[in-house]
Amino acid sequence: MLDTIKSLSPQQVFLIQGTPSLLSGVVSKLNERHGTAETHVVSRFTMEDARTLVSWSIDNSGNESWYLVYFDMFVSEAAQVLLKTLEEPGNGIHIVLVTPHPYLVPQTIRSRVRLLLTDITIETPRYMSSKKALNEYIKDVLGNEDIEASDRRAEATKLLDAFEHTMKDDSVKIAYVYKAKEMLYKANMPTKQVVEYLVAMVF
Repeated sequence: MLDTIKSLSPQQVFLIQGTPSLLSGVVSKLNERHGTAETHVVSRFTMEDARTLVSWSIDNSGNESWYLVYFDMFVSEAAQVLLKTLEEPGNGIHIVLVTPHPYLVPQTIRSRVRLLLTDITIETPRYMSSKKALNEYIKDVLGNEDIEASDRRAEATKLLDAFEHTMKDDSVKIAYVYKAKEMLYKANMPTKQVVEYLVAMVF
């Protein structure tokens, strides 16, 4: 993956679909060739994480420097903090964001980075074992307004990814999966409504 990133020079900012192991592999290669790289693994990329990245980019501008971070979820408020840094990262600055769910990252961020998609392994959640279990999950999690909307959206994204992985060889069902992803990402429809639509179409 590091060779892929380097082949896309002079681009300096990347969003990669991947797991912590992908991040570790890139870091290992970087350490072999360029010395140490700044790395972070967080479950939620917050405004504080964004401020840390911005400060690092200012402090290291002018040097060949790499900042790599893995996250499961990107808090939307962090986007505004990062925009200028992603547009003008500074001489020698390279920023690599790694997440299993790049389409949960706000469009304002995705429009300023080079998006690299990979064929990552998706585990099938236990609640997909039956339609009954899935409907209980939808009610208890996606329909629970005590859970933050961003967390419910992240859970829905994991579910849609799992559907795509398990149904990729069924041309009819996979079309419904892609339609549901469009509804969630492009039309920004309610999370619970999107998943209920998909379940009704494929079960």
